[in-house]
Amino acid sequence: ELVSSLACLGVDPGQACQARARAQALGGNAADLAGSVECSGLPAKAALLLVVVGYGRPSHPVNIPTGSQLVSLVSGPETKAETVDVQVDEQALQAVHVLDVDRAVLEDFEDAQQGGELKIVGETRGPGNWSFSAWQTLPAQISVALVQVTPGQHAVSVRVRGSERRSQLTLEGGSLGSALFFAPW
Repeated sequence: ELVSSLACLGVDPGQACQARARAQALGGNAADLAGSVECSGLPAKAALLLVVVGYGRPSHPVNIPTGSQLVSLVSGPETKAETVDVQVDEQALQAVHVLDVDRAVLEDFEDAQQGGELKIVGETRGPGNWSFSAWQTLPAQISVALVQVTPGQHAVSVRVRGSERRSQLTLEGGSLGSALFFAPW
């Protein structure tokens, strides 16, 4: 709902209002960010910048050495949510934690143990017989920051897990731009 709200904003502010209301109804941190999306439309002298930060590694499958082709999930500190520092033009923004991918992985794994077969990343498997590539490219946590800026060039900096990434973006008036950052495990 949050992504729908941001995407609709650039096309139809009325639709963005409806998506924002649904995101707020879901509660949690996503509602905080959705609340910052204006429903009145975006003036031509402004632009929205969405910074998406994915980091960590979700729990991942490993073989159980029983010869039965079963797997177990292994997780560690790389699955945990951490503070994400975001700066746009050297001004700090509040990054909102919006998605715990690791929790979803753990819930899906638990459901799979109760089922007859499971479809993951286009592959059908029996319980405990997962593809080892499942979720290997996904981050464990996702945080976002949203800010209204003036048209022109902007410097974006993200620091998480002791690593810093930088990017330069140029935004036109009335537009929605995004910057994606992925940090190491």
